[in-house]
Amino acid sequence: MLDCWLPSKDNNDAIMALLAPWIELLRGKEQHKLATKVAERLNSMLEAEFSFSAQRQVVWPFKVLLKWHRIIPYRIWLLPVKRHVLQGFLDYLRLWLEDPDANYAEIADWYWQWKQMYPAAIFDSSDIQNAFREALVYMAFALS
Repeated sequence: MLDCWLPSKDNNDAIMALLAPWIELLRGKEQHKLATKVAERLNSMLEAEFSFSAQRQVVWPFKVLLKWHRIIPYRIWLLPVKRHVLQGFLDYLRLWLEDPDANYAEIADWYWQWKQMYPAAIFDSSDIQNAFREALVYMAFALS
């Protein structure tokens, strides 16, 4: 069933409702296998549909990813977040800060908008906190 499913803007609620009880019920290797399959599908969605852009940001893939944090184990959910979202956020920020015509007020606003998209329960994790701290270091360095 998961082999046919591709996360998209509109077709996630039914699969989430179907899988949530199974992921909660399963333990050990079985839970890990099912959650990893979901994370792989989320990875594919992010690779195909998500990139950072200050002018034309498409956020639906990120919002789909956020919904899954309550369903699959956090350590598995965090893999696509680290790979595509946090690393992409830092890479895009670095490039933007290197632009000689960079507007630092616009960059700061973009940073705060991304920070506010994370629910507190997720933002409080050390991995997310560390990425945003690293972004602040980049911005401080660019201003100095």
